Amino acid sequence: MAESSPFEHLDPYVVLGVERTATAADIKSAYRRKALRVHPDKHQGDSQAAEAAAEEFRQLSFANTILSDPDKRRRYDAGGLGNLKQSELENVELDVSSLGPLSTAMAALFAKMGVPIKTSVPLPVLEAARSGAFRAELLPFGAAVAGRVEKSACHFYTVEVLQEQLDGGFFIAAHSTAGSKFKLLLFEQGAEGQWEVLMQEDSMKALRNTQLAGLFFLGFDTYNVGPKVSPLELQDRPEAALFKRLANMAPRELPVEPLRPGRYVVAVYGDNWFKKAAYTLEFLPASGPAAPAAARVREAEAALFAKRGGLQGFEADFQQAQAAFLAAAERYGREEAEVDALLGERDAAYLQLLAVPSAAGRGGEQAPAAQPAKRPFSLFGR
Repeated sequence: MAESSPFEHLDPYVVLGVERTATAADIKSAYRRKALRVHPDKHQGDSQAAEAAAEEFRQLSFANTILSDPDKRRRYDAGGLGNLKQSELENVELDVSSLGPLSTAMAALFAKMGVPIKTSVPLPVLEAARSGAFRAELLPFGAAVAGRVEKSACHFYTVEVLQEQLDGGFFIAAHSTAGSKFKLLLFEQGAEGQWEVLMQEDSMKALRNTQLAGLFFLGFDTYNVGPKVSPLELQDRPEAALFKRLANMAPRELPVEPLRPGRYVVAVYGDNWFKKAAYTLEFLPASGPAAPAAARVREAEAALFAKRGGLQGFEADFQQAQAAFLAAAERYGREEAEVDALLGERDAAYLQLLAVPSAAGRGGEQAPAAQPAKRPFSLFGR
């Protein structure tokens, strides 16, 4: 860690209250539970309590930033905070609804420049969903629905999942051809009637102006590759783009317990900085006409995950070869300069040895200075 961090003495595991063996689901659950308890919005009117809650909330966000990212967690476990870059430690989730217009504009500007800024679903939205204080439309199996959701707000839909759909595989996916950013959430009703978040996926840019996100239940592992590496991260080592491209590849989050037949709630959260998010939401089978595409996805995911492992080994070989090449290139320049200097010295020596001295002309006239004879090519080796 190049510079000190305000959280440099914190242990993320202690902050979240989880064991070092905690699963991704354990970490997410602990973060959400504690974040709901200490969120600054719950202490309005008591400035001292609000300030303390805000600091604890920042610590929770910091801990979650590290432990919710498989690559950061692996590096933290191997070498502590010193194994992470300062920029990585500062990349915490932002609650856009709590930002003023100027802060929102600044965050949007940085995001456009390529700085990774992760947003979070605001507490009031999660609490409304948890308590069931929302209106939801039915999304039939095999159907699609289009809508426009306000930023920092949700549209809710109910889906009925049958055993035959679980057996054949299905997916709930959303896309925006307007380039709108959004989050896709899946809720399950608990024993006490509250709705708990089972899964969450952030939309990713797929085509020039298209954002996609999906909740996949296909019977095989699917993966999140993550966004393209920011140019800011490649300033010192542009050739590292290949190795960083798959560094954060990890299995998509799935519920701890397998899905059961029943009713679930799907939410589309508007994640644009300023305007409404346009989207199309679908609840579709992975069997039938979609089976060939699902098989293709399975093959591609398996091949890419295998490639990730191969790249991890190749990176060390590449760095070693690159270091050898740079050393060889440096020597090449040095040797070239020395050879040029020696050839120049050799030519000068031959010219001095073979030059014809000037002589006086007849009749007292000064004869023109004798010009050196043309040397054969082989004489100087040029």
